[in-house]
Amino acid sequence: MNKMNLIILAFLAAAIGLVLFLSNPQSLKKHDYLENPRITTLPRQKMILVEAQGDPAIISEKSIALLFKTFFSFKQAVKGLKYTPPRARWPKPFDTPREEWIGIFGLAVPETVESLPASVQKNHPAVKLGYWEYGEVAEILHRGAYSEVGATRARLHEFIQHHGYQPIGVYEEEYIKGPGMFFKGYTKKHRTILRQQVEKTKPKN
Repeated sequence: MNKMNLIILAFLAAAIGLVLFLSNPQSLKKHDYLENPRITTLPRQKMILVEAQGDPAIISEKSIALLFKTFFSFKQAVKGLKYTPPRARWPKPFDTPREEWIGIFGLAVPETVESLPASVQKNHPAVKLGYWEYGEVAEILHRGAYSEVGATRARLHEFIQHHGYQPIGVYEEEYIKGPGMFFKGYTKKHRTILRQQVEKTKPKN
């Protein structure tokens, strides 16, 4: 993908994100209750997926732009198609060198999506269709700059342990507002849901 196409994709994704936010700014408030962490159960979700390796500051913009381009290429052809914020899963330990990080980026789609548009399959083979499994998860809302997300993630893990659970599976983030190309500036107003699959800690014999 050449530089011009990347610029176009980034602009498209940023414009879509801005329009969606401005059309319903009150939608941000519905997540405020997650400032207090909780454990809940979520169903499996069909997703448009893009996997990339490298520094998150570099790979996130291109990957999320591809997700948006794919999502809106469905147009009115898919029944029940509704926008939800992009998500990312980070399977490697956080002390991994940033250039070795792996990000799996996703946008939720309804079960009625059976295949990707032919144009996407031809021009963007990195885009896939698949499922994310959930089950029991712990989640919390991080409000503020993404660079400060570590403290909120630590709080989530303390909550998990305190309630007799342990982390399993993959750590996930859902970008309600920001960071990166979405809503640059005003980072204190950014909102990110941090989500971790969990299971009850087995009693020691």
